[in-house]
Amino acid sequence: MRVKKQLLAFVVLVIIAVAFLHAGYTPASADTPQLSSDNIIRFHVIANSDSPEDQALKLKVRDRILNELYNRFGSANDINEQRKAIMDNMSYIETIANDEIKKSGKDYTAKAYFGYYDFPTKVYGEMVFPSGTYEALRVVIGQGEGANWWCVMFPPLCFIDTDHGVAQEATEISPESQPVLHLSPDCANII
Repeated sequence: MRVKKQLLAFVVLVIIAVAFLHAGYTPASADTPQLSSDNIIRFHVIANSDSPEDQALKLKVRDRILNELYNRFGSANDINEQRKAIMDNMSYIETIANDEIKKSGKDYTAKAYFGYYDFPTKVYGEMVFPSGTYEALRVVIGQGEGANWWCVMFPPLCFIDTDHGVAQEATEISPESQPVLHLSPDCANII
């Protein structure tokens, strides 16, 4: 009986927390640019498998790519500039990923792709990205059968700090449970 009361109290607290989070939300004004699948580029890293070791390696590959490409990708002024930077660096992205995989002692490799891919609905801070087809830089590690990680590469949200910049399934509610990768003292990658 005590466990049921604790569970009920937890559910009530979660509902209250979600209500408070949404109460502070203010929709974008008419002059705020709206993000859609037409004007964003996602960055997507897919692990070899769901083993803890492969999931940890996925995050190492992600960190290394973002850290090494910050100066090349973090300052793009428009989506076409970002597209060109990505396409010009595809082999370099693969080299970075494969070097990190090799350092971890694995014998599989990663492959980088740039194209249009289907994504489920995701929440990134206060932004909601509806399910649909998005342009994305995708790095597939090994068999690419594990859980994935993503962020928004353009506009360069992968490279800046936001209040609640954790990419999560639309049904998740705890952005605090995810780590933040600090790229420099004044800039952070939010996962």
